[in-house]
Amino acid sequence: DVCSSDLDTIKNHLKLIPYKKNIYKEKTILILISGYLSPNDDHFKSWKQLIKVYKKRFNNPIIYFFNWPSSKFQLNKILYFWKDFKNARERGKICGRLLALMIMSNNFFNGFKINLAGFSLGNHVIKHCIKEIEKFGRFDILNNIIFMGGATDIKCNFKWEYRLSSIQGVVINCYSDIDIALACCKLITGKDTIGTKKLDFKNVKNYLISSFHVLYRINMGVIGRKFIDELKE
Repeated sequence: DVCSSDLDTIKNHLKLIPYKKNIYKEKTILILISGYLSPNDDHFKSWKQLIKVYKKRFNNPIIYFFNWPSSKFQLNKILYFWKDFKNARERGKICGRLLALMIMSNNFFNGFKINLAGFSLGNHVIKHCIKEIEKFGRFDILNNIIFMGGATDIKCNFKWEYRLSSIQGVVINCYSDIDIALACCKLITGKDTIGTKKLDFKNVKNYLISSFHVLYRINMGVIGRKFIDELKE
């Protein structure tokens, strides 16, 4: 459960950070969502390689970073890692719902199609963003979804078939068969992660990356080039 202090943390850290070179000519917005231990990341540096690939595919893209309090973890509290990760998942659930409300209620986003790309636990945020958007029947605003090394679970059932097939563009799932970090994630949550397997849905294109979790960032440009031409404009 998320306590009041967690809600204060979410309130103080939740924000959309614009990419420094945005040129507002396109009608599609890309929102990038980092994972666990990312609140203090240099988002520009973390996503630089993927942005470079994305900008070659889309002319003058509008890009935002979704900053969320993925963790309060500190090295001197390493014994509390499992509890901290579970708490981060709960905050991710709330932040995903809030992101959906931000997208749907902000006048700036009217008329724009939204692309969401997440890494690691950032995909947990996207999962709950999609579920919240479903409540309002607003799948028309979601264009492409990109899951990379997803530290979240999606059940293979009719509900998720409907949700993912309702996305206007395509859903990309980049997964690895040697991701030790996500294997540890399963030990904590008891659930399989989308970052370790195919998503067997009609609207999903799966890409086997065969990369360790920590190498996604380093190889993000190479990974991006695998799927960039599949994205709908």
